[in-house]
Amino acid sequence: MLKIASSAVRKCVTRPADMVGRVGAAEFGVLMPNTRIQGAEHVANAIYDNVASKPLNIGICSMSVKVSIVVLSRLPNTDVNGEQFLEEAKERLISISENGGNRIVYFDGDKAY
Repeated sequence: MLKIASSAVRKCVTRPADMVGRVGAAEFGVLMPNTRIQGAEHVANAIYDNVASKPLNIGICSMSVKVSIVVLSRLPNTDVNGEQFLEEAKERLISISENGGNRIVYFDGDKAY
């Protein structure tokens, strides 16, 4: 199932500089350098539509999955290193997942929308 979900995520990330990786047991991260929040929003919506709106087919079984996405934006000149950035994203992802998940939440600096 993770390979199928990973493939669905990768189909939505098309720029050569963008990276997709597994950051947890069943979590994937997408790093999109030099991207405005609107561009990240477009990719997040595409991922959500590609994964959550269609059942994943595994052999003769078909299952739907919940998709929780955190879009976290930071300006390059902030005092947040890569590890802190990833940890903040994970904490926010856990928070939305614990509250039902299956949605996209955007954080631009400290503002959520």
